[in-house]
Amino acid sequence: MKLTRGIKIDVGAGNPAEGENQADSSYILQDVHEHEGIGIVCDLRNLQAYLEMYSEEKVSDICSEIRASHILEHFHATELKKSILPMLKACLMDGGILNIIVPNFAWHCRLVLDGEDEQGVYYAFGRGNDEFDIHFTGWTPKLAYQWLNEAGFEIVDFKVDTCIHIKAKK
Repeated sequence: MKLTRGIKIDVGAGNPAEGENQADSSYILQDVHEHEGIGIVCDLRNLQAYLEMYSEEKVSDICSEIRASHILEHFHATELKKSILPMLKACLMDGGILNIIVPNFAWHCRLVLDGEDEQGVYYAFGRGNDEFDIHFTGWTPKLAYQWLNEAGFEIVDFKVDTCIHIKAKK
């Protein structure tokens, strides 16, 4: 697959056949597992190298948008701050958009405080369906804002409910 300037990628897209929450058809789907409909099969940590291999463009000129829905909580905070967020930024064009949806750890804590321990823990740490379905980082609104600012993103939109929805610009 030849990748060209302006592509949109849905990272950690999951298995379309299982109805996981993918972006619309304008996105190329990326996942660590090979499933029908997945256009980029690689570990997210290797996305930049993958793009460099299959693009004739500079990687910084390739993505107009990256959607990361329910994937970034699967990495340790240190790795997110030191490598994942900077790598995603490097893959975006100037003015490119990073759309993030992550579970709101503060909401999980509220579930536990309200006596919904099992549900709060289940959401906080993942279902454990496979070796990748484990949450290593709890995102809170304060941490999300801080980490994206530290990575050099400009926050364009920020909504909080059971999840944290962030639109950030390079």
